Amino acid sequence: MALPIVMSASGKLPHPLAASLGRGKKKCLQIWSVVLIASTAALVPFLVILLFLCYYKRMQGKEKAKAEQEVDRSVELSEKKMATLRSSEDPERMVELEFLVRLILVFDLDDSLRASTEVLGKGKLGSTYKATLELGSVVAVKKSKKHE
Repeated sequence: MALPIVMSASGKLPHPLAASLGRGKKKCLQIWSVVLIASTAALVPFLVILLFLCYYKRMQGKEKAKAEQEVDRSVELSEKKMATLRSSEDPERMVELEFLVRLILVFDLDDSLRASTEVLGKGKLGSTYKATLELGSVVAVKKSKKHE
């Protein structure tokens, strides 16, 4: 790539090194400009990191607020459902569900055979029965088609 040739006012071609040397004068950076460049080089990464941390904190706050709103909505929804169930005149709708986390109801084949059953539905995989055990517990039993 060729550089354009600039002619001086006198019509003579300038020496190629004369332009880079500034006509024989050396330019030195002043101390204040070196300090300014060094401080800017140190300050810019610090500001970028600070900006990133502020953004990260803001996103965490939004996610936390969103999670709290979801919990509040689920509590409100469950309270509305319970109010609806209590106001209903159907006695079967008055039953509250119990979720057992660590308590496991153990029963064997004899208990399930002695239980009174009611067919809830039939599907592709088999039939589902509602069984009331002798102890009064109600369980759902799935009987697969290959055992029918």
